[in-house]
Amino acid sequence: MDSCDTSIKSILYAGGLHERYGLKTLTDAFMSLPNVNYRLIIYGSGPFVKELKEDIKKDSRIEYRGVAPNDEVMKAEYAASVLVNPRPTKEDFTKYSFPSKNIEFMSTGRPLLTTKLPGMPVEYYPFVYLFESETLDGYKVTLKNVLEKGYDELEKKGKEAQQWVLENKNNVIQTKRIVELYQLTIC
Repeated sequence: MDSCDTSIKSILYAGGLHERYGLKTLTDAFMSLPNVNYRLIIYGSGPFVKELKEDIKKDSRIEYRGVAPNDEVMKAEYAASVLVNPRPTKEDFTKYSFPSKNIEFMSTGRPLLTTKLPGMPVEYYPFVYLFESETLDGYKVTLKNVLEKGYDELEKKGKEAQQWVLENKNNVIQTKRIVELYQLTIC
C-alpha cells in the first residue's frame, strides 16, 4: 500500500504478539469499527498468533504478516497511516521501561498512537496520539477518532514527531546525557 493512498487507512503494529501487550483489546476494538477502508497490519510472533488467526477469519481487514526482515517491516511502517503501540500501563513490566519502539515509530514520520506509559515522559505527549482510556470502548473511540483524521493532519503529526525525536532524542544527545549522569556519580 502506498502511503499516499488516502482511500485506505492502515494501522500497523510490529513487535511481540502477547495479549498482555494490549493486542486483544486492540484487535477487538478494531473489529468493532465498521469502515471497510481500515486495515490493521500486524508483524511479529508470540502466543497471541493463534487468537489473531481466529480474528482474521472474522475480519478480513486484519493482516498478519508474521516475522519479516527488518527492512520489510520498516518499509511497511513508512507506508502505514498510523503506527500503534497499545501496551497497557497497568502491567508491572511497563512501570520502569520506555519502549524504544515508540522512538523507532516516531522517527519514521508516521503518527504514533500509544498509551500513557509510566516510563514515557510527558514531553512526548504533544507528538503522539494517546489512548485516553485503556478499555475496549476507549480503544474503539480513540481508533475511530484518529482514523477519521484527514491525511494532511496525520502527515503533519507524524512529521512533527519525527523532527522532534531527531532533534531531541538522537544518539548524540542521549549519549551526552549518559556521560553527564556518569560524571555526576563520580564527583
